[in-house]
Amino acid sequence: MSPGPIQAAAEPKRIALWAVPRSVSTAFERVFIERDDAEVLHEPFSHAHYHGPERRSDRFDGVEAQPEHSYEAVIAEAIAPRDAPIVFMKDMAYQTRPVQDPAFFANFTNTFLIREPQEALLSLHRIWPDFTVEEAGYAGQAQLFDLVTNGLDQPGVVVDATDFRREPERAMAAYCAAVGIEHRTEALTWEAGAVDQWRDWAEWHRDAEQSSGIRPPASAAVDEVPARVRRIAELCQPHYERLYARRLTV
Repeated sequence: MSPGPIQAAAEPKRIALWAVPRSVSTAFERVFIERDDAEVLHEPFSHAHYHGPERRSDRFDGVEAQPEHSYEAVIAEAIAPRDAPIVFMKDMAYQTRPVQDPAFFANFTNTFLIREPQEALLSLHRIWPDFTVEEAGYAGQAQLFDLVTNGLDQPGVVVDATDFRREPERAMAAYCAAVGIEHRTEALTWEAGAVDQWRDWAEWHRDAEQSSGIRPPASAAVDEVPARVRRIAELCQPHYERLYARRLTV
């Protein structure tokens, strides 16, 4: 008796979260790390943008470029076959700028995490006081949103970071429903500690590593906002407001 046809493994559900820096995206990603049905890809394009042979930033130009982080290699890794039912990739939208082919983004259900610009940029300023307008991330995020919603005719699921921090259960339930996966309440809490995927950018993720769940927005007065941060926040505000109008309501 001859064997029957070999059944191909089911293609995973691929979800991409395109964020701006300091938008609580690491905490959002942490929820998916906690799920046993998901494999998480943590900011693969950051390596290409800052450290690869075609890097688009001179921020780390004192460090030798790393050929294994070419954009071609990152793309191949992002869409490689996976065993997990869900593949969740989180990255900064601006770091994908050289990727012009909509066919790549068509592999994913594309989603977006936004945050009020002055809040996000003040946090970014504490780590990189010399951050560029591009690194603020809002223009790149808006451009990618347009590609997804116009070029690929996807809805472009948008979550606001403040909504997520205030109502994590409801916001994550709405997100999971929008992308077509089961919501798991238990994934919203975890044990504090280091996360292997975050090792390369550890200084960015201290708060997330020390947390055991989603923290509500702080009520304390914010630092004095430098003039440069205010100026760049004003440039970013229209991009934020446009996506905010499309956000999931919680």
